[in-house]
Amino acid sequence: MLYKLRFRKIYKFSIPVVSIGNLTVGGTGKTPVTKKIAQYFLDQGFRPGIVSRGYKRLSKGTIRVCNGKTILSSIEECGDEPYLLAKMLGMKVPIVVSNNKADAIHKIQEDYKVNVVLIDDGFQSFSIKRDIDIVLINRSEPPETYSMLPMGKMREPLSSLSRAHFIGLTKEGPVHSFIDSEIKKHDIKVFDTSTCIYLSRETSGAKLKKISSKIDGSSIVAFCGLADPRSFENSLSKLNLTIVKFIAFPDHHLYLDKDIEKLKKDMKDQSIDFVVTSEKDYYKLPSKFIDQYNIHVLKYEVNIGHADLENIKKSIG
Repeated sequence: MLYKLRFRKIYKFSIPVVSIGNLTVGGTGKTPVTKKIAQYFLDQGFRPGIVSRGYKRLSKGTIRVCNGKTILSSIEECGDEPYLLAKMLGMKVPIVVSNNKADAIHKIQEDYKVNVVLIDDGFQSFSIKRDIDIVLINRSEPPETYSMLPMGKMREPLSSLSRAHFIGLTKEGPVHSFIDSEIKKHDIKVFDTSTCIYLSRETSGAKLKKISSKIDGSSIVAFCGLADPRSFENSLSKLNLTIVKFIAFPDHHLYLDKDIEKLKKDMKDQSIDFVVTSEKDYYKLPSKFIDQYNIHVLKYEVNIGHADLENIKKSIG
């Protein structure tokens, strides 16, 4: 409200600013969607950059995560999602984290000469003038999710969708009728997403590579620290994997020695073929543990229709 009344400064920039955000606290798939849109801009000849708060990072101030060629900070310094984005994009896109996202945009524009900025989780960044607001909705969430915090997971009411330019539907399932009504009320452009899932392992070049061996019926122990562990577990079931034990840690969990020892204890004496975790969790694990327990990674590749990506591009002018 203070921003609407112009009591607070709103920062405007000379380059397009695109926000990928949501109304809920986590679990909508912002990271793979941000990766997909950044990769599209890159392929179209743009010089995209990404800014993020770097949630749960152990550092303060403004941190350069990636300069478009190499990663400049540790996962603890920058936060797991910015680090993951740098890895997913092959270190080809500059990424900067800061609690002050306007400062991060200034820094990434000045240092790396980007010509379009993506804000990871920017729908509530009221101090920044965005050219495009993309809001993601997880179709698999139950209706009770859409109560305001702390009873549900909503940061702000559904009526706030009136600020969005695009709605991206993620995960699987029908859109709840009350959400559909709100979208239609504001005549917002909607695009669908689909997800390709597969298992990967680290190769000799320290890169994750899709495994080609037959995995149907394999017995596994799985663990993750995600906002939506249920979706992760369901994805493993779709690969016809038998989950002997599933362990869910809090979202953005940093693995301490005691956590690794607990995982080892939980895996002990289990008759399994291998262990599976998420890509976000994988980069936080000790390399010795990865090698010793044959850790596999569940990878997500989000697909967005070419026409929808073109509409987003056209909307930034």
